[in-house]
Amino acid sequence: MKKVFLKTTVLLTALLLVLGSCSKKSDDNPVTPGQLGGKFKLVINDVLIAEETTDEVGMLGDLISVARDESLNIVIANVPHTVGGETTISDDEDAASVSISGTNILNTDGSGEVYFSISGTLKRESDSKVTFQGTCSRFGDAQLYTFSGYAESEAFKVI
Repeated sequence: MKKVFLKTTVLLTALLLVLGSCSKKSDDNPVTPGQLGGKFKLVINDVLIAEETTDEVGMLGDLISVARDESLNIVIANVPHTVGGETTISDDEDAASVSISGTNILNTDGSGEVYFSISGTLKRESDSKVTFQGTCSRFGDAQLYTFSGYAESEAFKVI
């Protein structure tokens, strides 16, 4: 569990840097609204958590993220580079992983929740869409949950 926590902490830190740098607009490199936008879907234990369009898309190497303000954030690591590429989600350092964080994901009391992928698959469906499915656990909880979904953005084409 320590490896997973450390890996997720590093991923979330990278995500914050990516989102922070993507959200800034400079005169030298203007960002047009929707240029880095995307769509995502997340299902946990057969409950649709979110399916929407967002302007909050981040990318750093083979790490991608999509978010709905601060209430939901999905970070996907070790995304396959080639279309049709599929990789295994596990707690191995080099394996793919999915981290989900936010408030009121499964809880309804306004508390923060963090979920880490345990097992499953991650697939590059197209140059702009990545799908995932498997099992995850909530930080501090041994219970396993099923999860599935996708992240899609034209920005992912550069990976």
